Amino acid sequence: MEERWIGLPRGIEVLTAWLEADHDEGALFGSRFLETVREGPQAEAELAVGLAKLAALLLIEASSASGRTCVEILQKISTTYGT
Repeated sequence: MEERWIGLPRGIEVLTAWLEADHDEGALFGSRFLETVREGPQAEAELAVGLAKLAALLLIEASSASGRTCVEILQKISTTYGT
């Protein structure tokens, strides 16, 4: 795997677990997240980096689909959910 994609599979796996879980309970998400944490600091760091890379890729996709810039999308998210 190319170095720039390291961590991305972990991020996708955890987000997929979140999507598949009952969001009120989040059992699958929680278990996948905890499994990663139990693997140790390296796995935790890889997950954090993977989730950041996934967020960036999703932001780029949203920008392409909506015609808004990434900055506009982030500002909207910030004002809607960040307070």
